[in-house]
Amino acid sequence: MKVALVSFGHADSAIPMAKALSERLSIDLFFTFSLNKRKNNVIDFEDIDLKIGLQNNEIKNQAFSKEVKEYLGENFPINLFVYKNLKLKSLTNWVLSWKYAKILRKYDIIHFNGKNMNILQLRFFMPFKKFVYTVHDLENHKGELAKNVFARNFNKRILKSKSHVVIQNKSDYELVKKEYPKNISSIYFIPFGNLEIYKQYNTENLNMPQSDVLLFGRISPYKGIEYFIEAVKKLKIDFPYVKAIIAGSGKFYFDISEIDSDKNFTIINKFIQSDELVAMVKACKIVVCPYTDATQSGVAMTAFVFNKPVIASNTGGFKDVIVDGVNGFLVPLKNSEAIYNKMKILLENDDLLKKMNQNIENQSRTGDFAWSTIARNYEEVYKIAL
Repeated sequence: MKVALVSFGHADSAIPMAKALSERLSIDLFFTFSLNKRKNNVIDFEDIDLKIGLQNNEIKNQAFSKEVKEYLGENFPINLFVYKNLKLKSLTNWVLSWKYAKILRKYDIIHFNGKNMNILQLRFFMPFKKFVYTVHDLENHKGELAKNVFARNFNKRILKSKSHVVIQNKSDYELVKKEYPKNISSIYFIPFGNLEIYKQYNTENLNMPQSDVLLFGRISPYKGIEYFIEAVKKLKIDFPYVKAIIAGSGKFYFDISEIDSDKNFTIINKFIQSDELVAMVKACKIVVCPYTDATQSGVAMTAFVFNKPVIASNTGGFKDVIVDGVNGFLVPLKNSEAIYNKMKILLENDDLLKKMNQNIENQSRTGDFAWSTIARNYEEVYKIAL
């Protein structure tokens, strides 16, 4: 069985997934970008002069970092295909999809990881191939509604098709089972594991600030950052020197002038490079995710790579990965008091914090969130699809 894993972003989870799958079957990994979008967590080739289409070895060597290449190994087949832009109506993109489809036709299974409108073009040119989809976000997050109606309905079209679809959190999986009862035999729940590729990054020469509590990721309304701020303000009464970091790119959706001058807070409002992210997570005690809605979260799975407990809202995929009191805490949505209470418990109980660190390390080796287990489950889906 030959599989093409075609990933539209989501590099930090696609790479360990591909590595684990390569131990079970023949798999080639394809990353798909456009000229106006060349950055995604562990991949960044904004400064490379390249042309559209499948990139040659020279460009690939420049585009993929040494950390990615070292993690996958020198002989692992990793490819890069670049579109002109993200427009479905672009004639150039149609031609590119025709060329891409010619490359992908030799595989038994085409596994699309993530959402991109070019998938529809690729399907058009490969009408008889077997497809598997991994859906990361069933619905757009609050405050991030897609402008294109067609794009908003993309997942619904996929779920109504006869393709095999993988959902990555139990809440969405249960919802999909109710909404698409006729297709349930081709819909599966498979989570993703710790984003272990981040262990490859050397942070010895980075001087990132230490923190007691860390909130990181792209700034967006659904992240619930205001509840984190309110919780830290309460925490200052018990821990006057508490250090809180908010790190990520994007425009804040509320006034942060009050905390700009607060010595307890550090705001790092920019795109966080992978090595910087690793250094920040290593230097914190607790990661906090006060989201108002969520699917699965790469933030939690990144924190777990470095054995950091996570305090998160009781929503989406957090309910799948956080065992309350074992590797973190779940709190009610939009509840700064609950976030404060859990942060206080961990910061004043060093033994509990260390116990959670150890629990996380133990859990990463075996169980449903081990990449070996995940790879085995995907292999079963591929066999069923064939």
